[in-house]
Amino acid sequence: MPTNEKTLRVLVVDDDRDGADTLGVVIEELGHQVHVTYGGTQALDVAATFRPDLMLVDLIMPHIDGCGLVARFRQNPTFAQTRIVAVTGHADEEHRALAMKAGFDLVLAKPVTLPAIEAFLASVVPAAAP
Repeated sequence: MPTNEKTLRVLVVDDDRDGADTLGVVIEELGHQVHVTYGGTQALDVAATFRPDLMLVDLIMPHIDGCGLVARFRQNPTFAQTRIVAVTGHADEEHRALAMKAGFDLVLAKPVTLPAIEAFLASVVPAAAP
């Protein structure tokens, strides 16, 4: 497992269990701590105790969609500055605009490639360092 200057705490939120689990395994293999959840309601509870440095959130989910979830996180001072990235199969301009307006920092289109994940995590590590 590669070592990083700073291990990130990454919360993956996606109702597609296979996709969420796969992304979680990849991020763990890159040397980071990961907690995978399968919906917005569960993510709200987990984030309070896990305290992620980064959240990777699907846009289209039942109960609480990604935009609703990020809006709720942004209202909480604990997560107001946390990096939150939409990872979605709906990466057209309309969905990107909705995601950015809701409070996401970035939108990544599925399927996300390993080089893209590595580059993005490397760009977050310095920002997460104390």
